[in-house]
Amino acid sequence: MARQPSIFAYYKNGMKLKQGTIPDIAKYLGRSISATYNLAKTDHLKKCSKHYLICVAEQVNIYEYKRDGHVIATGTMQEIAEQTGISKKTIRWYNSASSVKRNMNYLKLIRTEERYYDSENTVQNMSV
Repeated sequence: MARQPSIFAYYKNGMKLKQGTIPDIAKYLGRSISATYNLAKTDHLKKCSKHYLICVAEQVNIYEYKRDGHVIATGTMQEIAEQTGISKKTIRWYNSASSVKRNMNYLKLIRTEERYYDSENTVQNMSV
């Protein structure tokens, strides 16, 4: 499963110059994605670095879990698993193509929106 994109802020000499995903910032800097990603991994070097990235928000997908057309639970996969008592592994399977083929509209997991949460877990309205 692919990791959801995070929102980063790029700083140079203490000034925020760009905010966006790693590919956005890589394009802005004219660097490769992996070289830009390495800037984000060097948290311990922030104090001595001239430029660095800080993760400002994580993307979270919000789903609706439906049975026979009725909404049973809404939230992230983890929240739906907690609300329904179904394992997270099973909830993830409901989102797979094979589950869609087999269930024939009996059970559905539908992605309804994306939210970005900052380090204090508050919702951020960010356009990427």
